[in-house]
Amino acid sequence: MLSAAAYPRNRRRSLYPCRPEIGVASTKAFTTQVTVLAMMAFEIGHLKGIVSDSYYKELITELVSIPGKIEKALEINDKALELSKFFSNCHNALYLGRGYLFPVALEGALSLKKSHTYMQKDIRQQR
Repeated sequence: MLSAAAYPRNRRRSLYPCRPEIGVASTKAFTTQVTVLAMMAFEIGHLKGIVSDSYYKELITELVSIPGKIEKALEINDKALELSKFFSNCHNALYLGRGYLFPVALEGALSLKKSHTYMQKDIRQQR
């Protein structure tokens, strides 16, 4: 991966430290791409005057607060474990997403398929 120094100096560039994926896409890469696209949409909307200064600042503030919200979500690990036990006997799952949330639904479905595959592999190895 090239360092930031390898690119010409320009204040409108987006480099993200996400290594290339070989074989399968990753949630990390997907999330990074969605974040960069959101940042580009905010910036373009602001530059074109579609997004007001106050709303632009609100959007950026929300984007910056995401890591804290993720930390808070990870604190409920015990509740998630209870839910996982409840859903572990389910044989089907349906992910719904409309509009700009459609790719998120696809990513969720892919993640579920990958984790199911890993669990099956672990079960076979334990035999």
